Amino acid sequence: MNIRCIIAVALILFGKQVFPKEAKPKILPLRVTSNRLQKEELQSLTSQLLEKLQKYPGFEVLPPPEADPMDLMIDSGCTDLDSQCLQNIGKSAGADKVLYAEVIEEKGRFKIQIRLVDVKTGESKVPEGETEAKERTADLLALAVERVLGPEPKKAETVFEVSISTEPAGADVYVGNDFVGSAPVKVRLKQGVYNIRLSRVGYEEKAERIEVIKDKPLSFAFTLNPIELPKPAAIPPGEEKKREKKAFYKTWWFWTTVGVVVAGSGVGAFFLAQRHGETVGQSRF
Repeated sequence: MNIRCIIAVALILFGKQVFPKEAKPKILPLRVTSNRLQKEELQSLTSQLLEKLQKYPGFEVLPPPEADPMDLMIDSGCTDLDSQCLQNIGKSAGADKVLYAEVIEEKGRFKIQIRLVDVKTGESKVPEGETEAKERTADLLALAVERVLGPEPKKAETVFEVSISTEPAGADVYVGNDFVGSAPVKVRLKQGVYNIRLSRVGYEEKAERIEVIKDKPLSFAFTLNPIELPKPAAIPPGEEKKREKKAFYKTWWFWTTVGVVVAGSGVGAFFLAQRHGETVGQSRF
């Protein structure tokens, strides 16, 4: 048993030595400089530069030196902050890349002159920047960083599994205008606010709004109200008997009609008999 443990530990250590974890390249940002901006403005731009670099997970961002870049240049024995000088500064700090940004004024407008130097090879990127108003120097700085490091990586949005149930079950569930199934149903949604609609035959349609947020309940239950049919109007007491349908031979109008017909038949027979008698008398003479 002990031998197996020793072998397992040895394999783990051997694997770490043979397949070491790839380290992130270290990038050293220098403080933003300018002879046209105040100290507070330069400090703010340096903070924004660090914040921008932190959004690149492929780099390990080193803290910028406290010294001004010009002082670093002198300490490195340089006469100019060119690529060679920045390479020397990076080697002294144990960095793989050095980033230096300077704000330059041209005819009342400002631009960012940025330089990214590879400490190992000495290669540098110095993109040309456009000029803008002073108020947009922070935007220009962010754009300059993207020109040397590439577009800012987008964070993968977290998707949550949301449960939706109804009482009674079986209601059709719509998220926005999309049908997602019959309750109870589970649907994958990103963080945000959603309008949902619940529909079931015999029940009132329900519209609700749910909020999907991390560390909050992701199960939603709703109760549907049955549709109430209108009740027939109540019949006053005694009216119900009046509305009962009687046999036609029990009604007054039936016997009245019979009487009229009989009387009419009798009168007709009388006149016919009288007329017949007159006709016979005339024939005798």
